[in-house]
Amino acid sequence: MKTYLLCLAVFISSCATLQKGSRLSEHKKQLSAATKLVENPNQQIDILMSSLTQMMSESLDFLDPQQGLKFINKYKSQNEKSIETILSNLEGWMGAMSPAEKMTTVLSLVKEENVKEFIALVPKFEKKYKQIQFFSNISNRLKGFFFGS
Repeated sequence: MKTYLLCLAVFISSCATLQKGSRLSEHKKQLSAATKLVENPNQQIDILMSSLTQMMSESLDFLDPQQGLKFINKYKSQNEKSIETILSNLEGWMGAMSPAEKMTTVLSLVKEENVKEFIALVPKFEKKYKQIQFFSNISNRLKGFFFGS
């Protein structure tokens, strides 16, 4: 009976690992595609926010924080360049707007479901993974994007 339970636990763990790996691959594919959407910043931010929100939610699902950190570090290593490109594009796009346009854009973005979820997850994520510099940098840039620098 113990052997059966041990085998079952190993099987479930390996399935979860494979599922997380496929999710990381999907994040990479989506963010890479988003970098090519330079003419459509709204779609870029939608994809970015969706990916970040999913990553935070998935990492919070780990009971062992060390496993969550491994997942986050893999996400970072696979996607940091794409995220940097998207954020630079968005900063350039917002920088070219008048103050009234910025306010209208930010108000419309804050109403979107991905942004609401992101805002709700940030405190939980930061509490569990305080030491992650990568996320702090992204979070600060997005705060500047939404609320001005």
